[in-house]
Amino acid sequence: MMKRAISAAVLTAFVAGFVPSNVFAAEEVQPAGKAPVVTRASIERAARAAAAEPVKPAASRQFKSSEEMQMGGGGGGHAMAIIWSLVGTAVSLGTTYYIMKEMKKATDQAKQQQ
Repeated sequence: MMKRAISAAVLTAFVAGFVPSNVFAAEEVQPAGKAPVVTRASIERAARAAAAEPVKPAASRQFKSSEEMQMGGGGGGHAMAIIWSLVGTAVSLGTTYYIMKEMKKATDQAKQQQ
C-alpha cells in the first residue's frame, strides 16, 4: 500500500515537470520584449528617482588581521563545513541502510503471508 502511494507521488511529480506551464497559469502572455504598461512606468519612475539622488561613496572598511579573526571567532568556518557535510553524509547513509533493511523485512513478511 505504501509503495503504491510513493510510486504515485513520484510519478505525478515526474509527469508534472513535462506539463507546459500555461496549463497551470491562466494569465495573459506578453509578447517577448514588451513589458506591460504598469511595469514600464514603474521602471521609468525608479530610474528617475535613482538619477536624482547623489552618489555617496561607500564607507571605508578596516579589515581585521588573521589573528584578530581567530580571537574573535571569525575563522575556521571551512573546518566546520567539512565536519557538517561528513555528519550529513553519515546520517544519510545510515538512514538509507535502515530504510532498505525495513523494506526488505516488509517484503519478506509479505512473501511469507502468501
